[in-house]
Amino acid sequence: MKTVEYAKVWIDRLFAVSVTLMGITSTILSVSGMLHLALPDWAMRLVGIVNLAALPVMVYSTVKSWQKKLDMRKAAETKKNKKRKKK
Repeated sequence: MKTVEYAKVWIDRLFAVSVTLMGITSTILSVSGMLHLALPDWAMRLVGIVNLAALPVMVYSTVKSWQKKLDMRKAAETKKNKKRKKK
C-alpha cells in the first residue's frame, strides 16, 4: 500500500516539474520574442531542448496518472460487485 502511495506522489511531482519547466521555458522564449531581445544561440537552443525534453516527461506522467486512476476505479467497482453478490 505504501509503495502505491509513493508511486502516486512521484508521478504527481514528475508532472508538476515538467509543467513548470515547460512554463518557464515558454515564457522565456515568448517574452524575448515580444521584446525583440536577441538571446545568444546557445541559450535559445538550451531553452528549446529543455522545453522539448519536458514534453515526453509530461505525457508519460499524465498517462501513468490516468492508468492509476483507472485501476483504482476498477478496484472500487470490483469491491462493490463482490458486496452485492454476498447479499
